[in-house]
Amino acid sequence: MSVDRLLDELRTEFEGEVAFHATVPANPTAPSIIVAPADPFLEPGTHGTVRESWDVLVAFRIDAPERNVGPMRDYSLRIRAAAARAGAVWESASGPRRLGDDKSTTAVSANRIHYRYPPTERE
Repeated sequence: MSVDRLLDELRTEFEGEVAFHATVPANPTAPSIIVAPADPFLEPGTHGTVRESWDVLVAFRIDAPERNVGPMRDYSLRIRAAAARAGAVWESASGPRRLGDDKSTTAVSANRIHYRYPPTERE
């Protein structure tokens, strides 16, 4: 399954550096990498293919400038490299979105990853 390769590459890339979650935790902490099905998850692609999309969320602290854009950018570029090694296409990374209320010190950036495969193949 393609997402298994993505999970393996992400675990290797960030091993010992951040918390890693293959599903969305109830209370994400920073720093962490979280993998979740995107919305839409499955949709038609070109030439009869199926497009499967995943969001790789980067959770980071936003209570000080040195914990904001720099680490978010670095983690997103590393996610891009891990996705390429897993045979996926990295599309984009969102800007920071605060988790919880306005006083929260944790934000996430969503990195959109996708695979394409023939409709008869079950990745």
